[in-house]
Amino acid sequence: MNSRLALRTTLQVQNLPHEILAQRGMSSDDINLSRAGNSVDPKRAAVARFAQRVVESRGQVSDADLEAVRGAGYTDPQILAIVTLAVQVLLTNFINNVNQTDIDIPAVNSAGTPG
Repeated sequence: MNSRLALRTTLQVQNLPHEILAQRGMSSDDINLSRAGNSVDPKRAAVARFAQRVVESRGQVSDADLEAVRGAGYTDPQILAIVTLAVQVLLTNFINNVNQTDIDIPAVNSAGTPG
């Protein structure tokens, strides 16, 4: 799985209801792990954790964060793509918040189900 696809999957998991993700072929375990910044796939888990760290730290990731994602096999250009996509999703969310965009999918509660 390339870094872009892995990150898109991770970020989509954060915003989509459990039922939609299951229809896209994700297992319940992987959905729950992805929402927690993890995955059953080690490479996807590394992207999930790194993307989560980028967002949580506002881009101030540690050397250990970079070493972990590199250790999973990602190159510096792929890491840049991960950061770019994370920021793109944040920007889109901020714009939608300012614009008060109507959300056309059900909200997801902390259990990952609509409600």
